[in-house]
Amino acid sequence: MNVCSSENYSSKRSLMVQSDIIMGKLPEEASQALVNEVFPIMKNDDIAEIACHDSLIINLGNQWMMRNRGNEIMRKYYTSSVMRLAAKLKQATQKLSNTTLEMSKYLAPKYFEVVTKAALVCCHAEDEEDLKAPSNALKLGHDIKRMVDAKLAKAIIQEDNDEQKEAQDFLRLMSMQWGLRVTKLARCVLIERSFNQVKELPLPDDVKKLSMHLQKELSGVDLEDCTFCNFRKIAILTLTRITLFNRRRCHEVQALRGIQMS
Repeated sequence: MNVCSSENYSSKRSLMVQSDIIMGKLPEEASQALVNEVFPIMKNDDIAEIACHDSLIINLGNQWMMRNRGNEIMRKYYTSSVMRLAAKLKQATQKLSNTTLEMSKYLAPKYFEVVTKAALVCCHAEDEEDLKAPSNALKLGHDIKRMVDAKLAKAIIQEDNDEQKEAQDFLRLMSMQWGLRVTKLARCVLIERSFNQVKELPLPDDVKKLSMHLQKELSGVDLEDCTFCNFRKIAILTLTRITLFNRRRCHEVQALRGIQMS
């Protein structure tokens, strides 16, 4: 497909979001930025369905969009990742508790044990000593607190004493037990892996060879060719060249205006 003729193209996910807006299915809590930027790029699966229709997860997404207000290019990806992880937590909690409640209801003292186990499930844990993705536990610890804070703020505004007490007690439980039962375990796994990780540096001759190849390819590109394939080739070569020259992380270079890839 020619990149110049694809301006009006909408993905399946975008069309579904537009349909939900027309039918009034999206919660009112969703900000315009969340609806326009984040929802359309999410992978179309059951996790996205949970993330886009749970009020508390949407509130978390709004928070992340505001926290990354100055990073217009990458914020939708960060927010989507956070919301999907929170949705996975909700899905795991539902399976473990055999219930189908909203996320807000699970952030109560009686479900603390289940939420703790669900967080470890989100780490792809076969058992508590073998976490495949321990960083998920660390991320969830922070984002759960943000969701509980949002629940508490809403309860205070609505003068709902029961909801206030639930949120406050859940936060107390997290401060007393989450660190030992989840955070400590995740950090130990990460530290152990860092000790055993082998970091191999590229040979200088290989770096030189790659640099020369990139310069040769870039000198031969046709800037008059406006096809998508040629645009993609030039974008990849440019990003690779800048990354190699500056020794920067890929996402930092990708966020530069004018060379981000579609």
